[in-house]
Amino acid sequence: MHGMKCNNDVITDIKHYGVNDADLILYVTASSECKTDQSDTTDKIVLAYAFSCPTVKEFLSPIAGTINVCKDSLNPERISKLQLRETMLHEMLHIFMKNDLKGKLYVDEKGEPRTHTYSQEKCILKLPNSLAFARKYLNCPTLEGIVVDNCTHPGHVSEKTFGNVLFSPFLRKGSETGISELELALLKDTGFYQIEESYKPPFQLSMNKGKGCNPPDISKRIHGSYYLI
Repeated sequence: MHGMKCNNDVITDIKHYGVNDADLILYVTASSECKTDQSDTTDKIVLAYAFSCPTVKEFLSPIAGTINVCKDSLNPERISKLQLRETMLHEMLHIFMKNDLKGKLYVDEKGEPRTHTYSQEKCILKLPNSLAFARKYLNCPTLEGIVVDNCTHPGHVSEKTFGNVLFSPFLRKGSETGISELELALLKDTGFYQIEESYKPPFQLSMNKGKGCNPPDISKRIHGSYYLI
C-alpha cells in the first residue's frame, strides 16, 4: 500500500506490509472546500464524500478508503449527533461497496465477476440480493430492478421507491435513518461480505411497503435536505 494513490492524494504513511490485524484502513479528513450545486435554489449542502482506494486486483474487497467531512456544513445548528453518525455510515457504505453501484467490481458466490447487474437504459440495479429484498418488500415478484439516483453514474438508491433510506443521496431534515435490510442486501451483493441470517438491522423500512409493482413516487413528498455525496 506504500505510495498508493487515493482520491488524488498519495498515501505514504502506511508501511509496504500494511497494518496488522486490520481489514480496512479508513482515512478521515476535514475540509472547507466542498462542492455545492450553485444552480440549486433549495437548501442543499454537501456534508461529506468518500472514495474507495483502488486494490491491486479489481475483484478484491476494499482495503482502504477516504472520507472527507465538510466541516463548515457539519455544525451543531444544522446536524445532530445522530445525523452525523448517519452521514459517516453512509460514506462508509460507499467505501465498502467500492463506489461501484453498477456492480462491475462485484463477485458472485463462486468468486466470479457479476454480470448483467445494471441497466442504464432503465436506470435500475439488478443485483440479486437487493432485488430479491425489493421484490419481497414491495410484494412484486416480477420487479425488474431498483431505481437509482443517476442513470449514467449511479451512486445511490433513489428515494422514489423506498424514501429516505441510509443509502439515498440525501440526509433529510428532522428524519432518522440507519442500516436496513436494503443496505445489508447491497453489501451482500458485492460478494465481499457475509451477513448473518439471524441479524435484524436496527432500522426498519416502511414507505411503500407492499405497494406492488408500481409504487407511488415518494420523493415528490420529501422536502428540505442536505447533500451527502
